[in-house]
Amino acid sequence: MNLEKLLNLANDLPDAVKENAVNLVTRMGEVIEGIGDEPVVWRPSYLRIVQGTTDRTKLPKGTGIGDLIIGENKMESPLKVIPLRMHDARQFWSPDPNENKMLCSSPDSKFGYIGNECRSCPHSQFNEETKKSECAKMKTVMVVLADLSDVIVVNFSKTNYSVGREWETTMKKAAVLPYRRTYGLSAKTNTAYKNIENYDVQILDAKERNTPSELIPFLTELFTQVGEDRKETLVKFYEFIKNRKESGAPALANSADSEMTLITSDEVAVEAPQGAEMATKYEV
Repeated sequence: MNLEKLLNLANDLPDAVKENAVNLVTRMGEVIEGIGDEPVVWRPSYLRIVQGTTDRTKLPKGTGIGDLIIGENKMESPLKVIPLRMHDARQFWSPDPNENKMLCSSPDSKFGYIGNECRSCPHSQFNEETKKSECAKMKTVMVVLADLSDVIVVNFSKTNYSVGREWETTMKKAAVLPYRRTYGLSAKTNTAYKNIENYDVQILDAKERNTPSELIPFLTELFTQVGEDRKETLVKFYEFIKNRKESGAPALANSADSEMTLITSDEVAVEAPQGAEMATKYEV
């Protein structure tokens, strides 16, 4: 990313959000040495919903089911966000409930890390018995908080998948670039499964739904650079698939050199296998 250009644009923002934006861009460029063998670089955090099965021992006191959290921080609800990019993805988790292991994933819902085309992969086929496929479709949205304090990723999978599709339809109907609209995110109980909380995407009132014009130059550049990084991610992914195939090496599903992108589910307590890393520092 061209962080220098982003920083200049951040410094031109209104006082109400300038400090947040400057701090955000600064964090995005930080590289922390000395913790482990690899330097620690910035990555966007994930938004999650507290479920009934969520371990709340590390969350702020008073955090309840249905609350939105980023890292270990409870967020206000509705959380006002500005979408930057949305794309399709897939995840195939081990069917063993005692094994929090991702067996394959796809950054574009076309090819998976194990080398199969998603459309014809047996794991993606709908099972009439279970009424689902082993490999779940997902809508992934990168957003920036409305106060420009953070960039986060929101995953819509399983019972949240339809919510993501509805948001995608809403963005298309708006007929403007995604970041020109601001939305509210909160949680609501699933109508069919009362023990599951789903995202609720809210269209804000006329005064708030249009992103302030003074933020547009900064958001335009952030949108552009995130898009370029997304392209780079896909190029590296397909180079990896090609090299594995040409080398005749066995397909990898869950090892450090597979560069598999692991994403935490909103509905299940899972952890990424040790040593797995993103193909780039952004998964967008």
